[in-house]
Amino acid sequence: MRSSQSGCRERRRLGILICAKNEQDTIERVVHDVIAVVSKVACNPRILVVDDGSGDSTGLRAQQAGAAVIRVDETAGLANAFRVGVRYLLDQQATIIASIDADGQYVATDLLSLIGMIDNGYDLAVGHRLWHRPDGMSPVRYLLNRILSRAISRATSLDLCDTQSGLRVFTNQVAMRCRISSTYTYTQEQLIRASSQGFRVGYVPIAFLPREFGHSRLMKSTVHYAVRVCRDLNRIIVTEHMGSFRTSRRQLTGAVVVASLELLWWDVGTYLQLRHSGAAGRRP
Repeated sequence: MRSSQSGCRERRRLGILICAKNEQDTIERVVHDVIAVVSKVACNPRILVVDDGSGDSTGLRAQQAGAAVIRVDETAGLANAFRVGVRYLLDQQATIIASIDADGQYVATDLLSLIGMIDNGYDLAVGHRLWHRPDGMSPVRYLLNRILSRAISRATSLDLCDTQSGLRVFTNQVAMRCRISSTYTYTQEQLIRASSQGFRVGYVPIAFLPREFGHSRLMKSTVHYAVRVCRDLNRIIVTEHMGSFRTSRRQLTGAVVVASLELLWWDVGTYLQLRHSGAAGRRP
């Protein structure tokens, strides 16, 4: 007689989406790690790499590692690669889709906790990197991520955390009903749409490792990333919350300012508390 866990594994149709561009140095290891992990919780998981116009051997190495590969010949960006991958996995009848980056900064074993949240009734489970500053994130990038996440949460009146995290697992219902329309990245839009539509969203603390090879293919600089994201967010806030573009811009600008001040106040207060506590500990 088969165990209930075995039966659950057979019913679960898990698809793994890895969007990649010029990641030949890491893609094989990422695919191997993902296969080793998800094979513990799903039978015949589908591993898909969407090659976003790489100029190196990313696609070939992904195939050699055991992944299916879709190549987008003209680079159209992360959001488009994500749309292409989700559409393919839905066509393959995936009931759960997991997304992980190709650069090796996420740890594949963290997928197990996120999949577990889906099994426990969540619709979208997101890896939370910002519970402390991880090894793979500079202080400036960490601060920007915290400000942007808090600002988006404030501007949309939604309870959101780490809106930039690319490690996440979601149901096919989220995939079908929360269509991505952004031209740059998908991470914030999916969270906003899922939360505003009443899907159950949860977060799990995860690791985030230093990048071993090259540099980010998405982010020219922290300022460039923030500007591009805010452009997309203006439109998303309008479509989800029925406001005007002018109102949306005011919401985002005000939210960024308030979030920055809140975090500055929090960080200074925490620093002073720690300093006072340390000084107190040294008193005779």
